[in-house]
Amino acid sequence: MNNQPSPGKTQNKNERSPIIICSTTKEYRFQTHAFVNHAECVLEIGSAHGVTCNQISNRCKNIVGIDIQQSLVTECKKKYPHIPFYCKDVLTIENYHNTILPNNQKKFTIIFIDIAGTIEIETLIPILSHIERVIRPKLIIVKSLNYSKLLIQLLKGYKMKVCNNKKLDVPFDDDDNNNNNVVVDAKLNQVDILGLTCRQYLEHECKIQHTHLKTIPCPFSRTWNGLKSSNERAQLCNMGDKVNFCRVIPSLIKSNQQMILVFVSSGIPYDSLLLDGVPVGSTIRRLKKGEIARNISRSMMETYRHLYICPPFMKNFPILICDQIITSAKNVDKFAYFELTLGEYIQVNIFNIINNKALNIVTNKMLLDQDKVINNQTSNVVNDGCSSVDSSSHSRLFLLLNISFVFGFVFMTCESKE
Repeated sequence: MNNQPSPGKTQNKNERSPIIICSTTKEYRFQTHAFVNHAECVLEIGSAHGVTCNQISNRCKNIVGIDIQQSLVTECKKKYPHIPFYCKDVLTIENYHNTILPNNQKKFTIIFIDIAGTIEIETLIPILSHIERVIRPKLIIVKSLNYSKLLIQLLKGYKMKVCNNKKLDVPFDDDDNNNNNVVVDAKLNQVDILGLTCRQYLEHECKIQHTHLKTIPCPFSRTWNGLKSSNERAQLCNMGDKVNFCRVIPSLIKSNQQMILVFVSSGIPYDSLLLDGVPVGSTIRRLKKGEIARNISRSMMETYRHLYICPPFMKNFPILICDQIITSAKNVDKFAYFELTLGEYIQVNIFNIINNKALNIVTNKMLLDQDKVINNQTSNVVNDGCSSVDSSSHSRLFLLLNISFVFGFVFMTCESKE
């Protein structure tokens, strides 16, 4: 008795046919033992030398093979006379699939497809869609190495996928020998990944010395809809008393539309930032939520919108450090503190950041130079525009005079004739 799983007996009108992908011939032929029984009606597309069809015939009498090469079909008919083989093109299967059905069979229930194991996916997918639309079998079994590799990618991606309701067991402490896991919302997984990426960037590319600070156990609930205030979270994690506890605000330089990361100390308004002694509120602005998604990623936008967490160091994004942070570093504490994820912080030396050659630090001179370039370009455009306006106005005036002269001449001619 066959204890292997079998495809469903019925198929709804809107239900798609399940597809099994096999990377090797051995896997492909093993499916005959798992899914074929005496009640099935099987069609193999790409029967080649007929070995798989003969194997299926040992379990099911209703088996048909088709192949596009006439020589292979002739060979199969001689080797396996008890199996019907046809020289047919699968792309025109709607014209003949009813005529090749075995007696007393309404349709093919299982389709085996072996059209060269290394066939490109973009060639195979239209064939699968065509077969499904025309025959609507209970099951399709395909031998394709490329499709199998894609399936592995999809399965890995599915495990990484973030959704609203699903729960994940995320290890809260991945570095220390701590086996305590906390169950968090799946969306918090992307927050942890952002923090881990930032730390890896610091360690491997920028090579900035930093101290990894964690509050264990976390003093507040690690939920997506939990504390939205970074200052309140810092207070609970004993980080609120740090003078240079910084928020990271994704911003835009107005002159050249360059995205930057602005470090702002707690208690300092964004519009009051000073850079080299000059207010920079008129030259930069906060990035809107949609602009964050366009410039960085949608997951970053979601994280910033719900929890107001932005990694302080990201590749290819310049950093703006205001005067207030540097002054505090000189007088009080030379360190800056940033929130990487919920309950996790890093401590970084401000002067190591400023002197690091791998980081692009925004200066006031850069902003002013950009403004001068823009102003010069604007003035040139205005001047050129004025000259072009003057010349164009003269030409239009000359054209109007000519037109009026022609109309006047025609009018006078008509009056003289009358």
